[in-house]
Order: sequence, then structure tokens, then C-alpha cells
Amino acid sequence: MSFNQSRWPRWAALPSTVAALTLLMGSFSFAAEPVRGGVVTALLTAEVSSLDPIFTNSPGGDSATYNLFAENLIDILPSGEAKPVLATSWTWSDDRKAITFKLRSGVKFHDGTPFDADAVKFNIERSRDPKLTSSSKQYWVNLDAVKVIDPLTVEFTFKEPSVAMLAVIAAEPGVMLSPTAIKKEGENFARKPVGTGPFQIVSWTAGKVETARFDGYWNKDDAGQPLPYLDGVVIRYVPNATVRLVELQAGSAQLGDAVLDKDFEKIKRDPSLVLMDTHMAIDHFCNFNNAEPPFDNLDLRKAVSLAIDRVALAKAISGNAGTPLGGMLPPTSWASDPSVKPVAYDLEGAKAAYAASGHKGPIKLSLVARDPDPQIAQIMQSMLKKAGIDVTIEQMERNAWMNLVLKGKAELSLGRSTLPDVDPDITMSSYYGRDAARNSIRVENPKIWELLERARKETSQEARRSLYGQAQQILVDNQNQLYLFSRPVKYVARKELQGVTLELGGGAWLFDRAWLAPAE
Repeated sequence: MSFNQSRWPRWAALPSTVAALTLLMGSFSFAAEPVRGGVVTALLTAEVSSLDPIFTNSPGGDSATYNLFAENLIDILPSGEAKPVLATSWTWSDDRKAITFKLRSGVKFHDGTPFDADAVKFNIERSRDPKLTSSSKQYWVNLDAVKVIDPLTVEFTFKEPSVAMLAVIAAEPGVMLSPTAIKKEGENFARKPVGTGPFQIVSWTAGKVETARFDGYWNKDDAGQPLPYLDGVVIRYVPNATVRLVELQAGSAQLGDAVLDKDFEKIKRDPSLVLMDTHMAIDHFCNFNNAEPPFDNLDLRKAVSLAIDRVALAKAISGNAGTPLGGMLPPTSWASDPSVKPVAYDLEGAKAAYAASGHKGPIKLSLVARDPDPQIAQIMQSMLKKAGIDVTIEQMERNAWMNLVLKGKAELSLGRSTLPDVDPDITMSSYYGRDAARNSIRVENPKIWELLERARKETSQEARRSLYGQAQQILVDNQNQLYLFSRPVKYVARKELQGVTLELGGGAWLFDRAWLAPAE
């Protein structure tokens, strides 16, 4: 199995991206000639809640599905640099309050609608429409207007200078979809989306999305031949890691996500499989519902936090690969501030805080039934029992869990996020910002809002890191959220799968250059 760089042409790989590319490519060698045809089946842990990207409830996490059929004007590299996709170039104004994009000519949506500046304006205005329930609108608060200059030129103007706006344009809020299909399908568009990507949606049934090659795709390979190579890609959603691995070993699927740390060595020993390194990490954390009993009680939050041995928990789940977390931004993010330390294990302190809280009776911990979350919950349950805290565990399907947590109906919920996002503002604002769509902890803190808004305007990475660190420290000091540990993201593929690439800013798969090698 070969592992490739993303959609940008070879000349665009800048020196600052070399380390990231080396990490992703690992020791895999590139096969000689791509073979056309065939269908790849890929297994994902969590099912999308909608096929309309602006309605995702897992920004970044659902991109492995969205990347099949939808594209943005640009993508972002881990270094923070942007690369062209549907835009060929862009220019900032001197005051950094406007950016003008030149668009790629000759691109069409799957339904034949031309991609042009009018389509860009339509999509952005829809994404920020206050009448829609989309979480995307929270990211556009700094956007003043989108202006069509000519059919292939569009200008974005902002209320304040913001380096984070490029990341928004590169993420789900900036996805380009067919205006014709959106108007025609209405609410049904979420099941029948139309984009410009290499594949088009055939169907979405429970647990499975089927796609077929889009013969009118705009991109070409290095030899000038049309992409994609595959006839189609099927995404199946399989929450159980053991089942995913069994299917890959049997050859009924070619690619799987979220490999458990305990399976790393088993995969390395299997000659039919390849363990794929990435630059991503999975953060595991718990959400206290700070706005409602029982966790509107600081002493109770403190008791639960002090009772968790993060070092032991990380080792139990991830061996030596896990890292205790101080805040939401993982060590793999450039914005991670090392001064934000994990809360230290203190059993006696936990007992004292629990006594001071006055709380009695069980606490309900809600989680998604996907590996290794049940194992994490069981270990936490045992640790908390030592401090006299009784926990009952409720396992749920992902969308039911999201509905419970985001409506503020959960007491304590076990969550996780695959990070880093294309920009730390995407992460921090969606969890803790003003009108945050993923405000699972039910905290509205104006001081945190101020720090995040200052970070959005900063151009210095060092200054932004400090501001995000200050925001996270407030959350830690108030025990608003229980940060557990981070573990590396690795994928598993069958060796016949060639040319899969990663979206470097979000770690999601790209299949535009993927192909299946003939059986040996």
C-alpha cells in the first residue's frame, strides 16, 4: 500500500511541509502504474448525521465521507499554509480585511451546474444563514460580505483582520455544493448532496454510503490522465474495532480508521495489512454539564477530576503511546501550550472534595458505544469508586448521544475528538466560543470569548498559542471539563490499496488518486 501527498501538485510542496509529508508517507514505496477500475470499501467508526457538510455535528471527523463528493476553495497544511483546490490563487488586501480568490475554470458540479463566483457566494451566504440550524454560521461572525467581481473572481471582506478565516474557508463551512441541487432538493439535499468532488453519491442507507466515479471530475494526474482511478468508494460505519480489523484481514474491506493501540503489533505482523501513521491524535475527555445539577457544583467536579489517574488510564488504553491531556489542544497541534498541565491524581484530595460537595447517589456517565470508550468508562468507574463516587454507565448510538449532550440533558458524558483541526480556532470556538455549536460543557465565559476573539485576530503563532493556553487554563482551574488523554491516530489498509492520501489539515482520507493493485 502506498501513501501519497494530498491534492496539490508536486511543485506546491513547500519546505516547511516536508516533515509532515515524511511522517505521513512513512516507509511506504510508491507503485509504478495506477490501475483503473474497482471499488474500495472503507470502514469508519462513526456515521455522519447528515451528508450536507454544513450540518455536520463532528467537524473534521466526518470529512472522510464529505471528501468523496465535495471540495473547498483551498485546503490547509499542518504548517498553516494554504494550497489551491477550487481556487487557483488568492490575494490579501494590505489591511488583511479582504481576500480575493481567482477560481478554477471549467469546473462543474455533478449535476452539470457550473462552478463559478455566483456559486461561491451562494454557498457562503447559505452557510452563514441565521435561519438555518447549521452549526457553520458560528464561524462566519467576522465575515462582512462576499462580492462577485467577475465569473471567476470573488472577494471576501471581514469586519476584523483574521488569520483564522482561511481555515474556515478550508473547512466544512466553506464546502462548495450545487446551488441548483440545493434549491431543487430542499431538505432532501442532506441525503442527496451534489458537489464537485471525484465521486458522486449513489445512496445513503443505514450504516453505508455508496459512491460512483464522477467522469466529469476536473482534476488530472501527473501524466494528464483523468481522475479518479476507482469506479467507486463505499463507506461503511462499523463502531467495533475488532469487527473492522476482522473484515480487513478477510479482504471484505480495504481501509479502516481508529486502530486500537493494542492491535498495532498484530497489524504489523500481518503481511496482507499496512499500519498507516498520521499526524493526528484522538483526544479523550469528559464533559461536565456545568449548568445543571449535580455538576454545577465545583467541589463535585473537582472530586471527579482528582480521582482520575490520567497516567494509568492512558497506559491501560494506549500503552506507552498515550499522553495525559492538560487541555483540549493535543501535543500534535502547533497551538498546544505546554504550560497547561494535566490535573494530577490525588485520591485523598478527591475524597475531601467529594465530602465538601455534599453530593449523594449515583452519577450517570453517557458515552457512544464505540471502542475504546466503554473500556475507558469502566476504568473511570473503578477509579471513582475508590473516592466513594458511584457511577452508572449508559452506552448510546452516536447521534442519540450528540442529541442528549448538546441539549444539555447529560450529567457527565465521555467524548472524543480527532485533532488538530485545520486551525485551532475551529476547535476552540466550536467548543468554548460565543454561540459555540459544541458547547457540551454548558459554559458561557466572556473572558474565554475575549481570549479566543483576540487569538483570531493575531498573526503570530506564538501569541495565539499563549492566548489559547490562557483560555484552556481557565477551564482547567474551574474544572469545567475533564481532560483525560490523547492517543495517536493510525489507520489500517490492505496492501493492495495504493495512492490513498490524507487531508493534511484534518487527517481525513482522500481517494482521488487511490487504486487497487492486481492480486499477486
